[in-house]
Amino acid sequence: MANGLQSTRLNERIEAMLGDLQPVGHTPYARELLERAAVVTGAKTLNVTEAHQVLVLWDIDRTLLYVGDIDRQVYRETFAEIVGRPAEHLPARGTGVTMPLAIRALLLDNGVQEQEVPELLPMMIRLLPKRLAGHSEDLRREGVIMPGAATALSAVNDHPDLVPTVVTGNLMPNALLKLDVFNLSRFVDAEIGGYASDSDHRPALVAIAQERAATKRSSHLVSLR
Repeated sequence: MANGLQSTRLNERIEAMLGDLQPVGHTPYARELLERAAVVTGAKTLNVTEAHQVLVLWDIDRTLLYVGDIDRQVYRETFAEIVGRPAEHLPARGTGVTMPLAIRALLLDNGVQEQEVPELLPMMIRLLPKRLAGHSEDLRREGVIMPGAATALSAVNDHPDLVPTVVTGNLMPNALLKLDVFNLSRFVDAEIGGYASDSDHRPALVAIAQERAATKRSSHLVSLR
C-alpha cells in the first residue's frame, strides 16, 4: 500500500492526467465523467515510480449509455420461459445490483421457493444474454449514449498513460453487446473488465479487473473509477 508521500505524489500525477483531459470535455456531462473519477489503490504493492499507467474503470448503464426498459423486458421474458408464468414484479431500475442478484430477487419476489432458486438461477443466467441479443435492434432504436460519454471515452482511450475498461453489474455477454451496439467497445479493453459473470458481489469486480489488467500488461496499475 502506498504511504502518505507516495499517495500525495500519486494523486498529483492523476490530477495532472485528468487536467490533460479537461479541454476535451466539451459538454458538462463529459467534464463530470472525467472529474468524478476517484482513486482506488489497485496494486498489492505500489511504487509510484513503477505505476506507469492508470487503469480507468467505466460503469456502463446510466454512465455511458441508457437502454430504457429493455433490460426489464428481458428479465420478464426470461422469467416466463424458465418459470412458466409471467412475472408480476420486476427488478427496480438503476439500482446497480449485479444481474445474478437481481435475478435471485426476481425469482423470490415472484413466489419461487427458496429451495428452487439454486436450480433456476443458473438457467436464467444462461438464457438472459440470448434474450437480450434478440433485442439488439430495440437497443439501437430505443437506447441512447449518454451526452458526452463518447467524448470522454475517446479522450481516455487516446491518453498514453490511461488504460480504460469496464466494471459493470451486467453479465459479460450483455455488457459486450451493449458496447457493440453503440460502437463504444473500441474505446475500452473489454478483455480486462470486471463483470457480474465473474462475481455477484459488485465490489469484488474492481479487484478482478485490476488483476486481469496487471496480468495482461505485466505492470503495476493504479485504478480510477
